[in-house]
Parts: sequence; structure tokens; C-alpha cells
Amino acid sequence: MKRLKLVIVALIAVAFGMAAQQGVEQLPVTEVGGRLMHYYEVQPKETLYSLSHKLGVGQEYIEQHNPSVRDGLRAFMTLYFPAAECAEGRTITHIVEKKETIYGLSKLLGVSPEMLIEQNPQIADGLRAGQTITVTLPGTGPAAQGSVVETAPKTAPAPAKTGVHRVERGETFYSIAHNYGVTVTQLAAANPEVGVLKEGTELIIPEPKPAEPQKPAATADSSAKPESKPEPKAEPKPEPDVAQTPVAPVEKTETPEVKKADGSVSIAVMLPFMLGQKEPDKSALRHTEFYKGLLMAVDTLKSRENPTRLRVFDTANSSDSVRAALSRLENTDVQVIIAPDDQAQFELIAAWARPRGIEVFNTFLPRDDTYKYNGSVMQSNIPIEMLNDDVIGAMQRRYPDHTFVFLTRDGGNSDKSDFVDSFRSALASNGRKSVDITFSGKLGEADLAALTDQQIIFVPVSSRQDELKAILPALIAKKGTDSVNDNLMLFGYPEWTVFRGETAKQMHDLGTVIYSRFYADSDDLDFKRVNQSFEHWFDAGMAAGLPRQGALGFDVGCYLINALRHNGGDFSQPTPAYSGVQSGFEFERASDEGGWVNSVAYIVIYRPMGIIEKTEL
Repeated sequence: MKRLKLVIVALIAVAFGMAAQQGVEQLPVTEVGGRLMHYYEVQPKETLYSLSHKLGVGQEYIEQHNPSVRDGLRAFMTLYFPAAECAEGRTITHIVEKKETIYGLSKLLGVSPEMLIEQNPQIADGLRAGQTITVTLPGTGPAAQGSVVETAPKTAPAPAKTGVHRVERGETFYSIAHNYGVTVTQLAAANPEVGVLKEGTELIIPEPKPAEPQKPAATADSSAKPESKPEPKAEPKPEPDVAQTPVAPVEKTETPEVKKADGSVSIAVMLPFMLGQKEPDKSALRHTEFYKGLLMAVDTLKSRENPTRLRVFDTANSSDSVRAALSRLENTDVQVIIAPDDQAQFELIAAWARPRGIEVFNTFLPRDDTYKYNGSVMQSNIPIEMLNDDVIGAMQRRYPDHTFVFLTRDGGNSDKSDFVDSFRSALASNGRKSVDITFSGKLGEADLAALTDQQIIFVPVSSRQDELKAILPALIAKKGTDSVNDNLMLFGYPEWTVFRGETAKQMHDLGTVIYSRFYADSDDLDFKRVNQSFEHWFDAGMAAGLPRQGALGFDVGCYLINALRHNGGDFSQPTPAYSGVQSGFEFERASDEGGWVNSVAYIVIYRPMGIIEKTEL
């Protein structure tokens, strides 16, 4: 992570919601209504009390400048404080790090690129590692005292209430701002009390701010946005924080100026490709394989009438790189961001995307629950509680006449005890019979002698392979030669899908039923086709693992492209479900205030002779 040598380190901390104690005078500055204002974005679970302590001001001061907080703080609402009332003459000193750019640094420090160059003329021809730059923040120096309003350009009058807009179904901050010719920042500043758009909400529309004339580019960063160019393969010197060189061709299109309901698709990919590493680590290789599968999906669904545009960023496992990438997405037509597997970086992206009406697709954090309170988050992994309930219900419906027998080895591993307890309770609630058997060492025929039921499903309390091996011989012996019906079956867990050799063969012989969020059958014709295409494109097959990252990228890409062509980025509209070669997607709203959650999982039955049956729950 980059080490910023700042006189006031807390400025950067506040700008991105870090938890260190800081004062209002250390918050970043923006222009609101012709005045320079400090701003702060409320984080989840913060209270007025904790915030007053963090900012070093009284609760009355916060309420004075933000009357809407009297009704309670809401996560991601923006608070504003006059810059003139804060400490003056604050100067930041920064040592330029390798690969930093003027544009990225200006966003990091909360000033414009022009102001950065004006105060540091030596960087007009570009940054060099080791340079020392200083920035005096606007509105805090002696010249600004008593004349904050006059510092605003005459061409940028204060936003006025030019009208009131009633939010309609499917509208976003971005679409509304564009329709009225204002920026998202201006719209949000005029409506600080609005955290989540709801149908019927009334928004104050400020007066549009005239665009400033463009200055000659001092660096590649201050020129036209790279997103307005063809795909980054054409760039002679790609930006270091962006994966500019795709591993395979991508559909090339020009960026539309606004989001359109025309079937076009715009997706941003933010993953740790670690392009700066001489030898990519395992995580980088997995994410690169995912991206390759995504490119295959783009190629498979390519269409001149409905083009797909990818913007791909290497997060380099760095929050600074994520912030730089987000700054480049400002005021673009991006509809969905595929986010990385770092929790802090994911939350940073989710907080940025929410007020802009951009969806954040969570593929790599299955236990994250940001979707519960952030309406922009799409959790593509069915939550474990939901998965367990669905599996337990499905097993009872599929096998109404079977007796479930729970197997526990004395002193053995019991990593699935919580699931088994829920299963046992559900059976009792429905008046279903169940039996508990505890055994020592290996399960023997004597342990099963008391069972007289004709139809039985055995349920072990562990997913460990050594625990499975301890029960398989006795179960095989009890089933005998009657291997073609479902009278005696074994229930298992997602971890079992990676078992091979004799263990897998015995699972087939027993007619084992397992469940999983995803499953790739290597003998399935569709999977074979995708795998062969992957090998053809990239001269190597997909890496072994669960899930297969190449297949995951392919399924995610196919789902998102098809979904966005149908709903234009508004997932509250009818959106087709997707059943892929490994994963399926069908999203439902988690709550009125929350985001989206995938409800798809699979029941997989291992049949004799190596046959696999895969069905959605």
C-alpha cells in the first residue's frame, strides 16, 4: 500500500470513511452552491453521538448545518460543513510514489488537477517518483477568510431551486442528473437528506453549472477519459492502475454519453490482476482466469446492435488503486461493477456506487452481507442460512417416505452439526421420523442392525473426507447389490464435489445426494464445449478447483450481458434467470432498503456408473 507522507494524515482517512478520530477541518472540500464546503459520507452503524466524537464537534453543530439528521442518520448520506469556519492555512505535503498520476493524486487529495498543477508548476510535464509536492486546500488559507462565496467563479452561480422532480420507478441519481444537465455531485448536494431513491421521492433540481473550458492536457491523465476511446489494447502506454491489455479480443464500441435502454451493456471489472508482479500469485491467476471466462462470454454474446463494453482495472490489492479506478468511472455509463475479494475495497466500491445507481456484483465474498442494507449490492452467492433452509426443505419434499438417519462418530469431527441440528428440528416440526446413530472408530454392520426401515437416507455430521471414509464400507455393505434404486442413499455436502478416485466411485454406488452453490460436470456437453473453447482461446485448460474460475467468469458474463440488455441496468424490472455450465443466477430483492440476493443452488445426485444428475433447488 502506498505510504502518503502527509502533514494531516487524517484528511485521507476521512475522505474514504476510515475510523480514526479526526476533525471537521480535516475533511475534504467541495463546492456547493458557490461555497466551499467540507463533506463527510456517513458510514453504516454510525450514530450522531459517535460522529460528533469522531469529528470533534457538538451534535448541535452537526444538526445546525445538516437539519435532516434530526430525523436520524442514514448510512451513505452526505453531511456538509462550511469550510470558512474551519482552521486555515492547511497544507499537505506529499512524496510522489511510483506509478502515481496527476489525475489520481488530485482525486486522492480532494483538489482539481488544474489546482494541483497551478500550485506545483514543476509537475506540468508529468509526475516523477520522489518529487515533493505541496497543496494548500481551497477555502482554508488567509485569502479566503471572510470571502468564501467570492472564491467561486462568476460562471458558476449557486445552485438554485429550478424545479422539483418526483422520482419514478427505475430512475437513478445518474439518470436524473443527466436529464436535467447537472452532475451527480450537484444533485446529491442539493438533496443531502436523500440517501436511497424511492419511487415518489421529491428531489430539488439545482441550476446546471456551465462546463469549464478544457485546458491542454499536461499528462495522459488530464486528456480525454480513456473510457471514451476504443478498447485499451490500442493504448501505447496503459495506465498502471488499469488492466489495459485484454487477454483476448473484446467487443469494441464507443462509450455512449448516457445510459440508454437500447440493449447496450457497460460493465466495469475491478480485480487484483497484479500486473506489477513478475510472477503472479495464485490469487492473481484465479482472477485472470475468471476474466478470461468473462471475455469468452462477451465474444459468445457479441452483437453490433447491442454492444458490450468492458472497463477493466487492476486493483493491485490496493484501496488507492480502487479509488483511482472509481474516479475514472465518474460520469460514465457503467451499469455494473464486478468487485474484488477484499472486504474493505468491496465496501469502498459499494458505498461509491449506491448514490450513483450502479450495481455492484459480488462474486468473491460469499459471506458478505452488505446487500442487506446497500441497495446497489448483488450477492451472487446464495446466503448460507437461505441455502440451508432450501436444502432441508427440498430433501423433505423429494423424499417424503424416507427415514433420515444421522451418523455421528464418537470423538470425530462434527463441522456440520449446526446444519444437522436444523435438519433434525425441521423433520420434527413436520412430524417426520429421524434416527440418531453414534459409533466408535468405523461404522460397522452391527451399528446399523437395528434399522428396519426400507427407505433410508444417511446424513453424516461432518464433511471431512476421513469421516466419510469411516462410514462408506458399512453403507456399501448394507446396500448390497441393490444399486439401481433410491431405497438407501447418502446425503452429503458441497466439499465432497472435489473428491476423486475410490471415494467418488463409492459415492456413485450409494446414490449420494449433495448440494452446492455451483457444480461443473466435466462430462456435460455444455461444459465440454466451454472448456474446449477456453483451451482454444488461451492454449491451456481451466485450473482445477471449486468453482472453476473460467466457467464462473463465463457464467457471470453471460448472465450480466443478457440481463442488462433486458433491463437496462434496472434490476427491479423483469430480468431473465440464467442456468449456466456451472452457476445459475436469479436475483430477488433482499428487503426494501437492501440490495439483491441470488436464490439459485443445486442438488447433485451421484448415480452408479459415473452418471451425474444436476437440478436446481
